[in-house]
Amino acid sequence: MENKEDKYRKKIISKLLHSFDLEGGCWIWNRSTDTSGYGNTWAFDRCWKVNRLSYYLFVGEIPKGLLVCHTCDKPPCFNPDHLWVGTQQENIDDMIFQIEHYQPNVVISTLSKKGMEALVHFLNSWKPKK
Repeated sequence: MENKEDKYRKKIISKLLHSFDLEGGCWIWNRSTDTSGYGNTWAFDRCWKVNRLSYYLFVGEIPKGLLVCHTCDKPPCFNPDHLWVGTQQENIDDMIFQIEHYQPNVVISTLSKKGMEALVHFLNSWKPKK
């Protein structure tokens, strides 16, 4: 028999799975977002960023002090296959790698204030490869 917690968990998962638009492989949150574009929702008696809630529900616990980062670099995406946990430095390193190797305009358009500050720091200290 299903307990109360399992029923609530399934209800939250159902809410997530009925609240997105599919863009390529991204699950783009189509409800409330913050100023950086990250989805927000209420679950387990508190407000969550949707990417963190998705990781928690579909992958598992988020180690204390770690971020839930995106391989797709789209803040409203909460597809668990696009999420990974890492430190702030690992996230910044990934952002710089994306800028150097892929689509800088896409990456730059999704940056938070901290991300933009990291980018400015990187560009100010960047030296061309010989």
